[in-house]
Amino acid sequence: MNKTNIKISTIMPVYNASKFLKQSIESVLNQTLRDIELICVDDGSTDNSLEIIENYAKIDKRLKIVKQKHQTAGTARNNGIKYASGEFIHFFDADDWLDPSAYKILWNKVKGTNLDFCVFQFTSYNQQTKEKILSRNLIINKDQVTSFYKSPKFFIYNEVVPWNKIIRRKTILDNDLKFDEIICANDRSFYFKLLIVSKNILIIKNSLLFYRINNKNSLIGKIRSQNFDCHFKSFYSTFEVYKNQPIKIQKMFIDAFINDFFYFFKLSSLEDKLNNFLQIYNFFNNFNLKFMGNLKNYFWYDDYKKILNEQFILIDPEYESIPTDKVRKYLNCKYELYKIKKSLPYRFYNFLMKPIKLLKRKKGK
Repeated sequence: MNKTNIKISTIMPVYNASKFLKQSIESVLNQTLRDIELICVDDGSTDNSLEIIENYAKIDKRLKIVKQKHQTAGTARNNGIKYASGEFIHFFDADDWLDPSAYKILWNKVKGTNLDFCVFQFTSYNQQTKEKILSRNLIINKDQVTSFYKSPKFFIYNEVVPWNKIIRRKTILDNDLKFDEIICANDRSFYFKLLIVSKNILIIKNSLLFYRINNKNSLIGKIRSQNFDCHFKSFYSTFEVYKNQPIKIQKMFIDAFINDFFYFFKLSSLEDKLNNFLQIYNFFNNFNLKFMGNLKNYFWYDDYKKILNEQFILIDPEYESIPTDKVRKYLNCKYELYKIKKSLPYRFYNFLMKPIKLLKRKKGK
């Protein structure tokens, strides 16, 4: 197939995704729209994911394989862009799957237009209960063309993920849009920068993708918990662009990010909660929120006050099964120990004891 005929390039980062990979790949290659390509970027998988991809590549030349050492999904997506040749790009995850007619429906809506990207609805699939739930954020009665500046609230408070959108490749290349190469939250900067440079955005009512949730094999929760600093890296990366936007948009942008901070903080594991609390605490003490106006008007205000007052035990019963009193004792002990280690007397004591400790180690050898 001539590259110039490729309508949609699907970029799929793959890392140890063998359990659902076949279903994801087949949902792309079996699309009723045939003028497509699938670029699988193997992020140094240690299971048999690469073998699965190679087997499909042997029987369908539309599947291209890109290999990289294990880095991040953001790096994989950026590498995939280099090899894409379609008019539009779809960033697709290796554990989700598409409606068989998804790309034909999308192409028929975007072909011959000057659209920068198209947003579609999706259905969440609960891996444990097998229940399918239509996304409630994007419900619309009819397709509509808009822009970020016409509907900033809709775009800022909706899904920031790339997988429920197809994006014009020229828009990505002309504006040098890249994903942050961090372990998690790598798509936020890409999305918010895409909004600013896009003049025409189509929102359609069709649900075309199945998004897998409640997957026990997924490491994303643990990874986010252990790499909480990624949320702040993503924020500062994006704020460099949004600090020049109208105040109204800046306020919505920061509000959405702070809601995000707290949402993932409450999902943090018990072991990571103290470290993640300290990161939010430092953020609020260093980032000037005065221009936001009366903070009491924001949903996160009560949690914000608890953070500043060092009441960092924000236990959400929906996510935590450990009794609150045990959690409180555990975290209080960790926090008291943290404060002791940071105190001047303790640091001075450590300084004085350093030669003695070194001497003991030498004798031990």
